[in-house]
Amino acid sequence: MKDGYPLSSHLVKTIHQQLLSFGRGAKKSLGQYKTEQNFLADKIKQKVLYTPIIPEKLNDRLEILFNYINTSEDPVLVKTALMHLEFEALHPFQDGNGRIGRMLITLLLWSSGTISAPHFYISGYLEENKDEYIDTMRYVSEHNDWEKWCVFFLKAVENQAMRNLQIAENIKDLYEDM
Repeated sequence: MKDGYPLSSHLVKTIHQQLLSFGRGAKKSLGQYKTEQNFLADKIKQKVLYTPIIPEKLNDRLEILFNYINTSEDPVLVKTALMHLEFEALHPFQDGNGRIGRMLITLLLWSSGTISAPHFYISGYLEENKDEYIDTMRYVSEHNDWEKWCVFFLKAVENQAMRNLQIAENIKDLYEDM
């Protein structure tokens, strides 16, 4: 992406292959989109919470998503919010969708020049607010309320950016003190 290549299916599959080559998910179709239907479930209640798109329609929807990412003139933060939700909703991989989806946030912000390096860590806020994060995403599916999602996402970016800045300042201060 630093060399100007667009966010693409090939890049996302390569990221997936690299990210999941060790640790959790290492044996689950690395770098390949799902070929069987997957779903999100509450393991305790043994209840299906969400069923993503069927594998047969996945490639067409991903093509639409990548086209939107690479051609839309929407403001970058709105585009990033919509991209993240749609990627998570498509849930294209057997495992690792959340990790890849959060990484794509950073890559889109970096490739647009919004951040100067691909070092934006948003997972902290999303993990701390996991119930609201999931509920707000689900609310889009159930009520088509994209505005509520965008407000949540923008709040997440703002809060995490402030936290990241404070951490960087603390590191700088510690370095100067030493």
